[in-house]
Amino acid sequence: MKLQLILLMLILLTSCCKNDEYINISCVENVLDKYKMKPKTDKTFSCHTMSLYMLDGIEYYALDCCICDIMFNPFDCNFNDYFYINGQIDTIKAEYFNKNAIMIGIVGAL
Repeated sequence: MKLQLILLMLILLTSCCKNDEYINISCVENVLDKYKMKPKTDKTFSCHTMSLYMLDGIEYYALDCCICDIMFNPFDCNFNDYFYINGQIDTIKAEYFNKNAIMIGIVGAL
């Protein structure tokens, strides 16, 4: 599993759009551990996934589920929501994220 995670991180590191962006491997590991996911390194279909985004040099993660009714809710390495705060959506931040965040890829799956 560690080898798969290292390979995934190498792929993600080489696919970043800016030289100053990098992937925090320990953050990816913590996020995947919290959601009991395994690193995703292949292109097989999985319904429950964790996607990685970069916005202004900061990593954000978002859960996705093809059979669940969940709201898109990106969070950072400390599990702080980006635009869903105190039960309310900050529409300015949501619009900014949707326009400017770069999806790096799917980093985990159940």
